[in-house]
Amino acid sequence: MIEYRVTKYDPAHRDPLDNYTRDEWTSVSDVGRSFGGVVLTRAEYQQVEDAYVAAAIALLREAGVTAVVVAGLENHAGLALDFGDGSALDLDRAGEVLRRALREELWCQLQAPRGDLRVGYDYYLYVGVSRPCPRAVALAERLGLFVEAGHPLQQGEGEPPTWVPHFPSSPRPPSPPTCELLSASSAPGSPAPSSSPLPPFAPPPLAARPA
Repeated sequence: MIEYRVTKYDPAHRDPLDNYTRDEWTSVSDVGRSFGGVVLTRAEYQQVEDAYVAAAIALLREAGVTAVVVAGLENHAGLALDFGDGSALDLDRAGEVLRRALREELWCQLQAPRGDLRVGYDYYLYVGVSRPCPRAVALAERLGLFVEAGHPLQQGEGEPPTWVPHFPSSPRPPSPPTCELLSASSAPGSPAPSSSPLPPFAPPPLAARPA
C-alpha cells in the first residue's frame, strides 16, 4: 500500500522536524481571520476544500476503488446522519462525507481493499492506495496541492506523527486558478465530486483528528 499525504502546505516551508513554518489557516473555523495579512474568505476556503475532495476521489478512482466502507465514525455532536459504521458508499457519496470531515462536523475513515482515506489534524489528508496513481497526483498538483508519498512515524505519546517521505519533493511552477482546473477535471474519465456551499459559519463541534 502506498500512502499519500495531500495538503495545501508547500514542503519547502517545513523545518527538519517536518513542522510547517508559515502562518496559514488550518481549519474551516479560520474563515474571516487574517493570515500573513490576508483574510481567509469563505470562497477561498471552498476552493481549497473542492481541490481536496477532487484529489482524494481521483486517487481512489485511479487505484480501482469504486466504493468505500465507513469505519471508526465519531459523531460527538449527535448530527442526524444517514450512514454509520459499516455503511458502503460510492465515491460520490464518499466525497460528501469527506467534506463533512474536512469541515470538522464528524470524523471517520473510509476504507476499501484497494484504498482508504482519512482527515488528520490541521487540514491534512491521508490517502492510501494499492498502486501508484500518477494521473491523480498530477491533477492534485495542478489544483495547487502538494502530494507526498511516505508514511507517518509516531513520535512521543500524544504528539502528532512526523511524515517520512519516500521521495523528495521538488519545486514546481505556479498552478492555474483552481476553479479552472476543477472545471477541467469534470471532463469524461475524471469526474469531480460536486461542491456543496458552506453553511452559515458556526464554531465546529468536533476537531478533526488522525487515525
